[in-house]
Amino acid sequence: MVVHGDKNTSAIVSRRISGIKWPSDCYIAAIVRGATGEVIMGHHTETILQDGDHIIFFVSRRRVLPELEKLIQVKMGFFG
Repeated sequence: MVVHGDKNTSAIVSRRISGIKWPSDCYIAAIVRGATGEVIMGHHTETILQDGDHIIFFVSRRRVLPELEKLIQVKMGFFG
């Protein structure tokens, strides 16, 4: 998934991975920085997510996908 927005329009952009309440059974495999192409693999809890980051997840159950999608959505102010 690709994250967009800023601290005001996104629940995860500009926040540390450890400070985000991820759905249970959802694990970050890697982050690819959209701007630089840098690949961050493994458990980097202090990484701060940036606009344009591509996040690769592992989920153990499909039922967590709607919750994960809702977390990643931008708020209405993003389009205004």
